[in-house]
Amino acid sequence: IDMRKIFTDLKFKNKPVSIIESVLLSEIYRRSQLSNANDRVLSNKIIETILNKTEAELKSYINNELINLMGVKLQEIDQKFSSLEKVQKIHKNNLRNLQKRVLKIELNTKPLYGSKELTSIPITFNENIFGWTLFIDEIQKTLEQSRILSLTGSGGSGKTACVQKFILQYYRNYDHIIWIDASDSLMKAFIYNPVLISNLDLDFPSYNSEEANFKIICNSIQNIEGNNILVIDNYNDDLTNLKTVISITNFKILITTREKIALFQSKPLPKLDLLDALNIFRKNITKPIDDKKETVEEFLNFVDFHPLIIELCAKTISNSIDLNLSSLLQDFKNQNLNNENLHIDVTISNENNPVRLLNYLQKLFELNNLTENEKNLVVFLSLLPSEEILIDELAQIGGKDFYSKNKISFINYSNSLHAKGWIERYENTIKMQPLIQQIIIYNEREKNNPFVSNIFMFIWLFRRIDEVSQTNPSQSFKFLKYAESILNSIKEPFRTNIYQPLLLLENALLNSYNWFKNSDSLHYRWINLIDRAKIHLPNDDTNLGIMYNNLGLSYMTQNDFENGEINFINSIKSLEIKESETINQLLLVLNNLSFLYKEQGEITKARLIINRISKLTKKYSLNNSQNNAYHHFLNGLIYHDEGKLIEASNSFEKAIQIHLSADIESRSDLYLAVYYANLIYNLHKLHNYDKVKVNLLLVNNILTNLNKFENFILTKVNSFISSMNELYN
Repeated sequence: IDMRKIFTDLKFKNKPVSIIESVLLSEIYRRSQLSNANDRVLSNKIIETILNKTEAELKSYINNELINLMGVKLQEIDQKFSSLEKVQKIHKNNLRNLQKRVLKIELNTKPLYGSKELTSIPITFNENIFGWTLFIDEIQKTLEQSRILSLTGSGGSGKTACVQKFILQYYRNYDHIIWIDASDSLMKAFIYNPVLISNLDLDFPSYNSEEANFKIICNSIQNIEGNNILVIDNYNDDLTNLKTVISITNFKILITTREKIALFQSKPLPKLDLLDALNIFRKNITKPIDDKKETVEEFLNFVDFHPLIIELCAKTISNSIDLNLSSLLQDFKNQNLNNENLHIDVTISNENNPVRLLNYLQKLFELNNLTENEKNLVVFLSLLPSEEILIDELAQIGGKDFYSKNKISFINYSNSLHAKGWIERYENTIKMQPLIQQIIIYNEREKNNPFVSNIFMFIWLFRRIDEVSQTNPSQSFKFLKYAESILNSIKEPFRTNIYQPLLLLENALLNSYNWFKNSDSLHYRWINLIDRAKIHLPNDDTNLGIMYNNLGLSYMTQNDFENGEINFINSIKSLEIKESETINQLLLVLNNLSFLYKEQGEITKARLIINRISKLTKKYSLNNSQNNAYHHFLNGLIYHDEGKLIEASNSFEKAIQIHLSADIESRSDLYLAVYYANLIYNLHKLHNYDKVKVNLLLVNNILTNLNKFENFILTKVNSFISSMNELYN
């Protein structure tokens, strides 16, 4: 206990110091003898309670035997000690002043600070540092012009190594060099640097605060003459103290940091080129490389040519028995970083103790300099493709009503994350390094509720894809890469608390794929989705009914009508439970089932479904809906198959009429083109050539206005209309 501090802080100078000290010593001794550990405590609160008592009451606390035994005369000793301390200080100052005067007289031309390296410098002159050869000269040129420069880059990108190479190359150019590692605290890095304090010949008063000592050091450095350089390595968000340091005008200042500092010029650290990255890998690998050249280059690209990570991975492989680069790369890609084969201790250049790959990467990419909103966005970005992320598209995920507000928010957050070194922003484009993404995802998986903070982004993304699925699916295509990446990034065991939103997102994604691809792999994805949805969704869930319908359509593309029918019926059973809420989806499935029966030649069954559709349409007053238009189109197909071409043409015309009467935002003109194509075919067979020509003009305009995307239905329509145009022109 610092007695003097207690007296000052608690302001008990109105009582004799000797009594206060005796009371405290006696109470400390008494409590130290108590058997209960919880009672062996003397807090400031207890001290304050005791010392608020009168002098007479205080004396009852004093253990005279203890005080006499110790021979304590604290007040007298303190006074004598203070007197001696003053004499010593005066004597020491006199000696120092005398020494400086002697040095100036005897060594008139020699600077006061004889050592070039005023701190320890973490480099050796026989060290071979690869990369940045041309950039080193650019650093020197910038420092000569601007005096202050910061080098920016993510953790492990090689900022420290680059500055070490710079110091090695330009060592002779500078009279004094100071190297400060500010990774923990900029101010503490100065005031607790014994080499610097010794070389500056400083002696701080015991009562000085850290802030006062810091300013003394900076003032002392300011007095050093010559061409000097100060390196601040691993600067981390301490702007107030940084402003004090950069006020040292007789030193060039070179800073390495993850953040972009607006106070002065910053340069991003260039990536290593392929040859330098290969040299670092070869330098640290101690056994033959049996991987293909393509694998090595893929690995270097994946870790974004980070020299420290290349070194760590190379040494991990070297220290293992059966690990190779190919398997290590697969572990990265498959988020298998906790693989026991990777739990290998290695020694790397900037660590005193052995480290392990996963632990080191987790430490390197901790989200410790971000706000809560920034952390949530970083996690979301880690789930997206590493490239081709557009700020404009991220803003659209929230919907058109909130687009303007969201755009500003995403711009500001992107700028902040870019400044802090987590992403790279180029105008409208965001890029996050793949390795950083995998580490962030891995760390998020270790939490109790992984990815829950992004649940609204998943829901909004599902809605953006789903809302245009039946009208203009091409509008959703820009979002599909995001949905696919999210589903690939969040593995099955880590979906527990977000399973339903991800099921909806996957359903919307596959439904959009139906418009422009038709493959066996897509069909199996539908089957897999339904298997999982049946586990995680109740039978009356509307979304489960929609998924059954989509799987039924997928079976139809495989010409498996039996399973198609089963899934359409399952869909209808699910949607019927809440008929009034799901009527539009229910009519869609009934239309699909009617079409299936028509394709099988079961006209009676098809007619029964069509009659049911008519009743439901009338019941819910949906005469102008797109489903009703499709219902008349199906009726026309059945008439056509029965050879009733006039009735078929009338039904197709009715379908067109209803479709055009619907709100333009709620309809898909792809369906309209299909209706026209079938009408034209029937009119042609009826030899009604004038009407064919009129409808060809109309459908040509529609096809011109349709967004062109690879859709097998649209391809067939275009092919047919092209042949009819040739025939009638």
